[in-house]
Amino acid sequence: MPFCQNCGRPLNEGEVCHCQEAQQSPYMNQPYPQQGQPQPQQSPYMNQPYPQQGVPYPQGQQPYSYQYQQGQQPPKENKTAVGCVIAFAVCAATLPVIGILAAILVPSMIGYVAKSKTASANSAAKSCYRAIQTSLVELDNENELKEGVYIITNMPGKHDLNAPYNTEKLHSAIHKYFSDVENITFFAVIEGADVTYIAVYSDKDPKYIGTYPKASQVQEAVDYNGSYHSGGEDLETLYEIACDEVLPSGQIGEDA
Repeated sequence: MPFCQNCGRPLNEGEVCHCQEAQQSPYMNQPYPQQGQPQPQQSPYMNQPYPQQGVPYPQGQQPYSYQYQQGQQPPKENKTAVGCVIAFAVCAATLPVIGILAAILVPSMIGYVAKSKTASANSAAKSCYRAIQTSLVELDNENELKEGVYIITNMPGKHDLNAPYNTEKLHSAIHKYFSDVENITFFAVIEGADVTYIAVYSDKDPKYIGTYPKASQVQEAVDYNGSYHSGGEDLETLYEIACDEVLPSGQIGEDA
């Protein structure tokens, strides 16, 4: 009995073994490339043409990478609900803390602002006091200063009261030594050649009154007598108190 010389299978008389036909060329029955020529590129789809848009895969089953080229998206995890729950929990935990901090910090900030503006008004009163005092010395050196107790002011609707001389030159000298006098409203009590009391407020913050030589405190202005007023008196009230103390009866409101 003859045998196949390749695989050793017994053969009948005249039978030819086809074992060698199963071993096909790696180039799928294509001719081998000659030396120096590039090897042909094999399709990743088992030597089938690449599928076109809308054309099913030839073997009936699309590869994974092709399944999501038809407008489909791979499934995603729904994290929106979880994120909302976490955000709500964080907000609920932080709101009480924010409320406590606000209750502590807001009054402190308001008090700090009021204290700062009162200090600024006191500083303006001191600067105006020095300018008036310097102007009085200048007038005294020019023999134009006369003894007396009187009030000078730039308050709207008010005039210098009981002045023993024309105070126009005094006001000009004050502007020379304190240019910011145009941005404040003030009145000052002068006795002889000295300023004994002055009260001012900034035109930007009329609520905060500064005084000198005794400084005002927050919401407590100092009057001519050195007394603190916690009722929040305005400059008009302090002016009337000073007039009652230093001017003879009947001269309040009269021109100098």
